[in-house]
Amino acid sequence: MRKTALGMAAILLAMAGIAARADFPSGTTHYYEGPTVFTVINKEGSLTLLASGPGLDNFEASITTEADRTKVPGNVMATFRLACVHKEFDIPEGDEWNVLGPRIMKVIKLQMWSAQAYDAQPQRVADAPIDPDSPLAAPAKNLKMVLEGRGPDSELKTVMMQYRDALKKVRDDLQQSQNDLKKVLTIRQEAILMKMGVLP
Repeated sequence: MRKTALGMAAILLAMAGIAARADFPSGTTHYYEGPTVFTVINKEGSLTLLASGPGLDNFEASITTEADRTKVPGNVMATFRLACVHKEFDIPEGDEWNVLGPRIMKVIKLQMWSAQAYDAQPQRVADAPIDPDSPLAAPAKNLKMVLEGRGPDSELKTVMMQYRDALKKVRDDLQQSQNDLKKVLTIRQEAILMKMGVLP
């Protein structure tokens, strides 16, 4: 299995909408989302996340110390977070989840992209890579390149505007997606997603 060390336990837990290691039962817990299976092993104060399914290549992440900087890839984290929601909702695969799942996943991805923005510091993990699927990836790369290349002010203004426009669109889309999601939820489901940080 391929191993990846996480930057902080909080990366996994916060993005999964879970506050602390104690919120995972001691021992082994399974989370399911379609053909993907996640296993969380909580043993003696440390967590290990295992994932198997299409495109995940038997992923394994050990949660160690704050000094570690490598993040779980965005597709793994987003699917794991969705699986945590599915477990909390306690509803089977079927028509209801087929409506809810894609809407929740859209919000999760937009939240992840928004949290990777430069102005999300200090919550954002220093030097953490931006998800390549994020609309912020290219503008952030261009901004960094122009800064490092000491480009002229005119070029800096252009890339700054491109980054700000992309970030505004992500955050506008997030708010709209959250509003759309609320329309198809029960009150209990909305409360669960509020607790998990998916909805404000």
